[in-house]
Amino acid sequence: LAKPGQHTQRLLSARAIHAMTLSPEVRKSASDDRLYRVIRLPNQLRALLIHDAKADKAAAALAVGVGSLQNPRSLPGLAHFLEHMLFLGTEKYPVENEYSAFISDHSGMTNAYTSDCETVYYFDVAPEFLEPAVDRFAQFFIAPLFNQSCTSRELNAVHSEHEKNIHHDSWRLSQLNKSTSDPSHPYNQFSTGNKETLETSPQEEGIDVRAELLAFHAKYYSANIMSLVVLGRESLDELSAMVNSKFSSVRNSDVVVPIPPGHPHGPAQAGKLLKVVPVKEVRALHISFAMKDHTLEFESQPAHFVSHLIGHEGPGSLLSFLKSQGWADALSAGEYPGVAGGFGFFRIQVDLSVKGLNFVDDIILALFQYVEMIRDNVHEWIFTECKLLEEMNFRFKDKDRPANYCSSLARSMRHYPDEHIIDARYALSKFRPDLIKEVIHMLYPENIRVLIASKTLEKDVDQVEKWYGTRYSETSIQPEVMKKWKECGTSKELHLPAHNEFIPSDFGIKHTGPPAQELAPPSLVNETKLCKVWHKLDDYHLLPKATVQLNIISPYAYVRARECNLTRLFTEALKESLNEYAYAADLAGLHYTCTNTSQGVELAVYGYNDKLQKLLECILLRMVTLSIDRNRFPLLVDSYVRKLRNFELNEPHQRAMYNLSLVVQEKLFVPEEKLAEVEDITAEEVEAFAKQLFSRVHVDMLCFGNITKEEACSYSDMITKILEEHCKAKPLVSSELRLMREVQLPVGSSLFRDISSVHTTSAIENYFQFGPESTANAARLLLLNQILSEPAFNILRTQEQLGYIVFCSIRRSCGVQGIHFVIQSDREASHLDDRVEAFLQAMEASLESMSEADFATHVNSVASKLLEKPKNLREEARLMWSEILSGCFEFKRAVEEERALRTVTKADLLGFFRTYLKADSGSRRKLSIRSLGKDSAEKELMPAGFTFIRDPAFFKSSLALYPESRSLKLPQ
Repeated sequence: LAKPGQHTQRLLSARAIHAMTLSPEVRKSASDDRLYRVIRLPNQLRALLIHDAKADKAAAALAVGVGSLQNPRSLPGLAHFLEHMLFLGTEKYPVENEYSAFISDHSGMTNAYTSDCETVYYFDVAPEFLEPAVDRFAQFFIAPLFNQSCTSRELNAVHSEHEKNIHHDSWRLSQLNKSTSDPSHPYNQFSTGNKETLETSPQEEGIDVRAELLAFHAKYYSANIMSLVVLGRESLDELSAMVNSKFSSVRNSDVVVPIPPGHPHGPAQAGKLLKVVPVKEVRALHISFAMKDHTLEFESQPAHFVSHLIGHEGPGSLLSFLKSQGWADALSAGEYPGVAGGFGFFRIQVDLSVKGLNFVDDIILALFQYVEMIRDNVHEWIFTECKLLEEMNFRFKDKDRPANYCSSLARSMRHYPDEHIIDARYALSKFRPDLIKEVIHMLYPENIRVLIASKTLEKDVDQVEKWYGTRYSETSIQPEVMKKWKECGTSKELHLPAHNEFIPSDFGIKHTGPPAQELAPPSLVNETKLCKVWHKLDDYHLLPKATVQLNIISPYAYVRARECNLTRLFTEALKESLNEYAYAADLAGLHYTCTNTSQGVELAVYGYNDKLQKLLECILLRMVTLSIDRNRFPLLVDSYVRKLRNFELNEPHQRAMYNLSLVVQEKLFVPEEKLAEVEDITAEEVEAFAKQLFSRVHVDMLCFGNITKEEACSYSDMITKILEEHCKAKPLVSSELRLMREVQLPVGSSLFRDISSVHTTSAIENYFQFGPESTANAARLLLLNQILSEPAFNILRTQEQLGYIVFCSIRRSCGVQGIHFVIQSDREASHLDDRVEAFLQAMEASLESMSEADFATHVNSVASKLLEKPKNLREEARLMWSEILSGCFEFKRAVEEERALRTVTKADLLGFFRTYLKADSGSRRKLSIRSLGKDSAEKELMPAGFTFIRDPAFFKSSLALYPESRSLKLPQ
């Protein structure tokens, strides 16, 4: 337990103590070395203070207990619009981007989101700048400006955000679920808003939107429904004083946000079948039951007990049965909160096969049979196992990134008592079979709502949802079907899961000394003809966890599109064969991933180290002896084919970013090439290919965490033995150990474009290629990006309102680096390109006139980011693994780049800018990728000043390749 004031550096004054109420204690994990205190200010604002002496990022978050459900009926989206507006100036800091620029200048980030019931704002920043950042942040809730000019412009961003989401099936189905709910319930409303709801309709009705924003803020942005979290190096007393001084001026109007009466899916909405035509090629079954919300019953979590069983994937599970019938590919189940203490939903989602579309009634029958089975099997051992897992996960909880941690806790504060703010999600302590049976009781046929989404339902739909244009139909479920479900009985094929054999029991830490103050690199501890092993015993995080990562390089993995498909289908078949076995490990905090790459197959096993070897060995043996289920294989092919076909439906900016890789990467197979080589692939061909795939390999391996050097070497011996015994694996020769390379773009400007068949918006990605990575140029590029990125957002998005998705960032791939600008917009692509060029021209002048003090601020901001330590094992492992994959082995890269950064002068950076970004530079290599909307006026135009790329393969054939980022060497 973290007790208030423990080990603080400075006592609060008596006056300050009387100004706030202190909470007695907050439960925290045994592995958590931070100190916590909850206070309540005189204005009733509740705050959680976190002292982290080792923090290299400070953070804060504030949750307001108001969201889309409180939108006025006449102004759908107002709460979301207000969230946008708070970033655009306050009385104390009236400059539009003052807050965002300050945070960006000091190594930080900002964000916010609006949900049905709350709005959450959060940021992180270099720890020494927490106080001035909090001062700017607090003004959001004290005196925002809501300037008319900003209001008009930011409405475009809200509208653009909605336009971005229109073709996302998840957004479409979510809104359909709302639009078909009780029309008198606030849940029925459109939540995000657009120009129609926030401009056109209000103007027609004589509503002043700015006045409504001010009124909404005055009514609901009240201290008594706010929860604040602040994390920093300061002592708890210092943080208390900071929060008291900054937030005591927040107005308290003692607002009460009422829980909406009734359930949005009442009796009139129950027993309905909705058929939907999706945008993408998906086949989905969504089953929903109305019930009360169980957020406040966190100590028993009755819905968790039920979802644990219905969503299980092991032998005897509902999913196992559905797969055996060829009806489904995946299933998930869980409680979806509506309003804490009010309404909620229990939902089951099933990914259907083609066959499964014709057996929806039978799938739901099987669900009710499973529900009947668990109705009489509410056993305490199941609860005890879940309780044990949650206790273990809390005891050894990884540290989150500060901003994410603060935003999560700010939400928790809204629902849980002070003592349980941190541990509520894990606090399973009371077995309540009565509450569990109450949840089960709500899973009855008359309370069901069923939604089926498939492209094959085109002829069955007769309605169009207003806000997203989703085509659907809504009918009552037939009485004979209801009767069949009510009389379902039980099935012998459905039974409870077995006890989990992967629950760890050994939590001993293998590092015996004190915690390290600095991060050490891994060491190369073993080399064989087939395998190189890197190892590091964790001496910093000190948790009983580890990660083992393997890159299995094979020359056969990416020869042609067919081999690419075969490798992909092999990994999918492998995961399918392991699913029931590995699901228990996943529940017990031991996970794995397996993906195909251009080099071969990448495998990672991570989590609690106690049973890690057991899972790793099983995966490797299955990998080399895989026998593919002939009944399941066509479903795997179908799923892969649908993903390939759905590519053209991706958002324009996503397509542009993919096409950039297509143009500059040495070798990349497009979806059309893969589709031409997939549908005739058989299970037999994949099995034969797997033998070839592993017949000649090289394995790079990283063992990191609570693993000794001896264990790492034993793992590599195990891998080598398995590959040699089962695959007769032979080592590769040097010419086969190649990395993908990037072409050297020609000096000048090149252009490639495609045209969407669905989207009306366009996107550009302008990439400026700087050349191979080096420490000196990497430091310059980091600094240049720091200086450009916030103004790019402020000018191109906030001021010019080009679109919702606008960013500038570093692009690194294949050992080559550069800067890219990405914009998605309803403007024409040529206009977006012109605005990027105008921005660069303005930024050259800005850089030239920048004061040395401002320049030093940017240098310090980048340095702070570079020296920020990874927050958990997985983050540190990713850093080491990226160095191993690239072959650079620059494990001290950040330190070296920070050292180089300190030598960069303003003159150096201006020269760097003019060489690679200035339009009339004789060295600039620009590639503009344009993904045009289907109605773009530029579809037939040939822009002047560009080399037009008709065929990327032909374009690349005449260009030189940059050298590999490394020189791979075989072990001697």
